[in-house]
Amino acid sequence: MPSFGGKMGGLDLKFSRRQIIRGGLTSSLFPALCEQAIAQCPPGVLTPANQSIVTVNQPFIARVYSQIAPNFYLNGSLIGRGTPSGSSTAFAISITPTALDFNASVTVQVPSESPVTVRLAIAEPNRFDTVMTRWSATNLRVSAGEVDPDGGVNAYKATALINGTASAHNLTSSVLQASVNRSSGFEIWAEYNPSFPIIMIYPRNVNTAQYCYVNLQNGDTNGNWAYAKIIETRGNWKRIWFYRAKGVATETVSIYACKVIGGAYCTTMGNEYIRFYKPRSADGLLPLTNFQQMQRKDNGFVNGKRQWLTRSPFNDNESYMSRDLPINVVVPDNYSPTNKYAVVYVLDVENVPGSNKLDGLKVLKDLNIHNYYNLILAQTFWQGGICPWYGTKSDGTIRGDIHLRDCLVGLVDEQFSTIPTREGRILLGFSTSGWGALSLLLRNPTVFGYAGCWDAPLNLTFGGSNYGQVAAYGTEAQYRLYNPKDILSTYLSSVAERKRIVLGGGVSFNKDTADFANLLTASGVPYTYLYRDLSKFGGRAANWNSYDNDYSGGSPQGWCSTFIPALMDLVAAR
Repeated sequence: MPSFGGKMGGLDLKFSRRQIIRGGLTSSLFPALCEQAIAQCPPGVLTPANQSIVTVNQPFIARVYSQIAPNFYLNGSLIGRGTPSGSSTAFAISITPTALDFNASVTVQVPSESPVTVRLAIAEPNRFDTVMTRWSATNLRVSAGEVDPDGGVNAYKATALINGTASAHNLTSSVLQASVNRSSGFEIWAEYNPSFPIIMIYPRNVNTAQYCYVNLQNGDTNGNWAYAKIIETRGNWKRIWFYRAKGVATETVSIYACKVIGGAYCTTMGNEYIRFYKPRSADGLLPLTNFQQMQRKDNGFVNGKRQWLTRSPFNDNESYMSRDLPINVVVPDNYSPTNKYAVVYVLDVENVPGSNKLDGLKVLKDLNIHNYYNLILAQTFWQGGICPWYGTKSDGTIRGDIHLRDCLVGLVDEQFSTIPTREGRILLGFSTSGWGALSLLLRNPTVFGYAGCWDAPLNLTFGGSNYGQVAAYGTEAQYRLYNPKDILSTYLSSVAERKRIVLGGGVSFNKDTADFANLLTASGVPYTYLYRDLSKFGGRAANWNSYDNDYSGGSPQGWCSTFIPALMDLVAAR
């Protein structure tokens, strides 16, 4: 049985190439400082640490420490079994990726242990080949010859002019790229200084405002139809990648020195400054993973919940990357970063939680679930007027499963001390979000470990009653790629070895629940069944607080009060 306090089943995954970078890949899964290669633009360490960049058609070595030889998988396909490498407990394999994939995964598994997965970006060779020069300054005095993060003296210092009314302090370059590639990016090194803790990257060669603020102290980002990410840190120096969501060539760039995200640019006293280094444009897509494409800004505590405001190209579509959507997290009162916590991902059934079916996270928080079971609760909001179905639409404009799997999970794992494997991730939903919980569990067996599904339309066909499935999936073929009844046989092995599902009802979908339970039984899938027909006990309409038991002689209990204990029993049984 794995121990989540320090090591994970003896696994210690490492990556190595000729260019070795120490750091990264540090979590409960990787207790030692591990080696990773950054082939795209070495040297560098990506954030979060479990995401690396390798180059297409170039081999890299994946190494794992284990008592027995493990199997290695690339994007779920078996590569082979590891061979001894340097010690009696080290096994390695050479992997040569043959296709570009900015959200690839390498999974390692040994018998009787849960798989361990790390994310990779399989990228093109280095495309940062255009150093942008001829920078002009507005309300800034620029001097050269400053110490740079490479150990030279090629950085610049931009100091505010003595002008207390100056509202904008920026640097602008108008040098065109040699290429006309419409998918291009930009990078710059900037040194964190409390004088100007924020920079805004703002290309100017299109009419649509596409920009992104970056907090050099904590990595927060917030922008408009664009995203940026700090991908490397050296002392106070931060290396930033910027990319436009709408895929326009980056030709003319302004860099604004700011004091807050989203506010007025700044008025200054004349002594504030910032250093910058090596501004370069890149032809081609930047290999930012799905998680790295999400903007996020810490919004403090809202109604007792820790909140981030996010903008993601996967939450509805890129046309909505000009609006903030919250991610809410509740941690135990005695939370400590030295412990590892399971996470319950609360899948709301409405695009605005609480508008009709109650707010699932609030219900669980009010029940004190996070303290009683010592776990983390997490919830994301959804864009547009379509209720979430936790899948991808046929035309790609809605990618709710990717947003939840990569962006929500990525943020929680980055910000908190979690159990970062499927054994520490629990999905909970009802109605269409219960349907989504089962779909996510089946389709992502290396990410999610358990699902609670209450009163869900599991017999629903694409052309049946309209619960938004047509708008969410586009075509019947796409819907069937996510429908739990259609995909159970494909992903059977991931849920057949032990109990991972809690199923129950029922208010609206009693027959659906019973039919799916029979399908699980016939397929040899173990599960916990908490079905109870509420019509016999005067139960309330379906929502997050519907009670699911006979409360004769006592107060009613919401269905969450029985589902959470049942789910935690499954987690504890592992």
